Amino acid sequence: MRLNNNTRGRLLCEVVITTLLLSIITMANGKKYVKAKELVEAEKKYTLEEAVGMVKKMSYSKFVGTLNLAVKTFADPKYNDQQIRSTAVLPHGTGKSVIIAAYVSDDQVADAKKAGADIAGNTEILKEIEAGKINFDVMVTTPDMMRELARVAKIL
Repeated sequence: MRLNNNTRGRLLCEVVITTLLLSIITMANGKKYVKAKELVEAEKKYTLEEAVGMVKKMSYSKFVGTLNLAVKTFADPKYNDQQIRSTAVLPHGTGKSVIIAAYVSDDQVADAKKAGADIAGNTEILKEIEAGKINFDVMVTTPDMMRELARVAKIL
């Protein structure tokens, strides 16, 4: 039987998920573990949707856990047409709101705020950075203001 890359990837994904589920149920022997073990049939292959749903049901930690998924694509990176480089956009984001600071000249502060910057200014932001207070996630600036940011470049 010949399998194309999509079918191989899907089959391998099912095997990895089944292995992941089995590794979860072969750890400790606490009450919550035993309860989680009852949810998994060891010989059954689960689809991606079923497996993710089961992992959510079996999770008994008090924090939001993460799930890692490894997919073997059988792609050979030596060939340009088989290289895979991509990003994934999460449907609900990461849950964190990003604070944007705009380091701009005085006459552009209002424009930066209107464009969506949470913090906009120049000398105040520079003083806060020099004091070690970085209360933003992303900073944008204009080319003419880059020269002034050079002295705090190591901090940023």
